[in-house]
Amino acid sequence: GSQRISCLRDYFIIFMMAETLGKNNNATNHGLPSKPPRHYTEYNLFFQLEREYILQKVFDVKPQIKHADDIFDTMKSSYSGPPLPKRYDDLILMKDWYIPGNKKRRKHKKSHGKISFIDLSRQVAREWARAGDDVKDFCAKLCLIG
Repeated sequence: GSQRISCLRDYFIIFMMAETLGKNNNATNHGLPSKPPRHYTEYNLFFQLEREYILQKVFDVKPQIKHADDIFDTMKSSYSGPPLPKRYDDLILMKDWYIPGNKKRRKHKKSHGKISFIDLSRQVAREWARAGDDVKDFCAKLCLIG
């Protein structure tokens, strides 16, 4: 009896708190504040770098960056990480490519069509196995920042 009423009261309080919090949040969070994004792992960062390397150097795909201010530059004061490894030195990257949760949902657009995701993933995995200490150290240091 009284235990059941207590449970129902607790449920009602939690429900009302969620409803109150949810007034300004989107419905997918069920009224609760959204969680902060997780840090990228070393491999996540490597995958992003290697993907750009393969697309830009092997398949000659030009990145779609509209403004020069949006290009990643290790010399900018807003970047406090290590310098890019020589292999990736001349890649064109978005300025916030290494920061999780900073990506806005993009509209669907036709992909480059140069390589399938499965083939890309296999190629990146092979390169990860061959990657030198400089590349792995860079990714390790950068994942602590992002």
